[in-house]
Amino acid sequence: YKRETMNAILIDQKNASSIGDGISADVIKTTPAKTTSDVLKKVSGASIQDNKFAIIRGLNDRYNAAFINGAPLPSSEADRKAFSFDIFPSNLIDNMVITKTATPDMPGEFAGGIIQISTKDIPDKNFYTLSLGSSVHSLTTFQPWMKSQGGKYDFLGLDDGTRAIPSAFPGSDQFSSLPRRQRQAYSSLFKNTFGPIEVASAAPNTNFQFTMGQKTKLFGKDFGSIFALTYNNSYRRTPALRQDFAGDDKVFEFNDEQYSRNVLWGALWNLSYKLNNNNKISFRNMFNVNTEDQVTVREGQDIAASGLDRKAYAIFYNQNLLYTGQLIGEHLFEKAKNLKVKWVLGYSDITRDIPDFRRLRYNRVPSANNENPYIAFLTTNASPNDAGRFYSNLDESVYSGSVDFSLPLDIKGKKSTLKFGYYYQSRVRDFNVRVLGNVINSTTYFNPDLLRLGIGDIFNPTNFMDSTGFSIAESTNKSDSYDASSSLNSGYAMLDMKLTVRLR
Repeated sequence: YKRETMNAILIDQKNASSIGDGISADVIKTTPAKTTSDVLKKVSGASIQDNKFAIIRGLNDRYNAAFINGAPLPSSEADRKAFSFDIFPSNLIDNMVITKTATPDMPGEFAGGIIQISTKDIPDKNFYTLSLGSSVHSLTTFQPWMKSQGGKYDFLGLDDGTRAIPSAFPGSDQFSSLPRRQRQAYSSLFKNTFGPIEVASAAPNTNFQFTMGQKTKLFGKDFGSIFALTYNNSYRRTPALRQDFAGDDKVFEFNDEQYSRNVLWGALWNLSYKLNNNNKISFRNMFNVNTEDQVTVREGQDIAASGLDRKAYAIFYNQNLLYTGQLIGEHLFEKAKNLKVKWVLGYSDITRDIPDFRRLRYNRVPSANNENPYIAFLTTNASPNDAGRFYSNLDESVYSGSVDFSLPLDIKGKKSTLKFGYYYQSRVRDFNVRVLGNVINSTTYFNPDLLRLGIGDIFNPTNFMDSTGFSIAESTNKSDSYDASSSLNSGYAMLDMKLTVRLR
């Protein structure tokens, strides 16, 4: 039956032996939800933290599990067991169910709930849909905008290498062992990308979706295909006043302006082949890109630090790429007392790349007419917080396989079901970090006038040429990066039996 309808969700809830809730595609269409995290907000008992992480029954992400078409999703975070649900476009979902109580046929690694996402299956008939949309935001659209210096594929949420460490730049160990003059020579390889670009106005938000469904015959059997392509490009300017107090005394007061551009697009291609009424094979694929390009400008007064005026910049780029695929078989053996068998082979891979996260702050001694200049804060030691360049890359792959057998039984007139099965999962993760920082090359010969230059000029390559200028230093630790793997084998058996009309 049509699992994209709310009636299907309600029937599943009614018949299930566990407690859960869900939402279907026909309900999602009536909402402005753009991502899966937006959809989760509309499910009873679930909430979203940081607009991406699921909180179920008050328990945070590490106590929940996420699956797509019966296969586990990888963790999108470097230091926690969590999946960022803002990666999925909402219009690629057929239905989403959150199971909140445990039964033996479910993975046992959850205390809050299991989030089960299903993507679209064989269509009833051929169709084509095209959707174009746009929106405006009163604080953002047609207002002055700031963006980072990027590459030619930024509109796709893909960095073309502009933000990468120069290819000729040495590795961490080699660079740290070089003499000062050689380190300074390599420092000039970096492009002058610290300064954000000012744009006259932000464009309206745009979105696009194309979906195509085909149902035909292949070797005389039913064959279905669904292809979907979705794209969202949104801008959001967020002003904020930040204050802190120690008792009645104010510690600081800052005005932040955050400019964030989010590019979210995905492609889905699902194939299903119905051998006969009792056997079906499906191959489901989905690829998603979710990228955030963020510039934050802060101005205010750090009262605790002798009342200095402060101006600070943070330029952040976060690129997420996710592929997930499942090969699924569903079989009914009528001669074996209507034994049902379902097997799933799954593979998922997520890559999270944060290239060249840059931060720089300026301080100024207050004066009556503000005639004192802002001075950039740099020392002879590299720090990711002060003129730092931070690079990280996370890659996690998940391989999984499961088979479930379901046998209907009649025990003394009571309809029952015997279920048993096996599940295997393997996770492999690789996380790498590189931390660099711009530093003063020499306290003796350094030209202090360089610290008065604005963020767009201060780290020009010409300022890295001699001892009077800057150089790049390494502050990467061996413990910053790691490799990890885990494997899981599990089995179960269960009997679902209705003892009376009111007792199951």
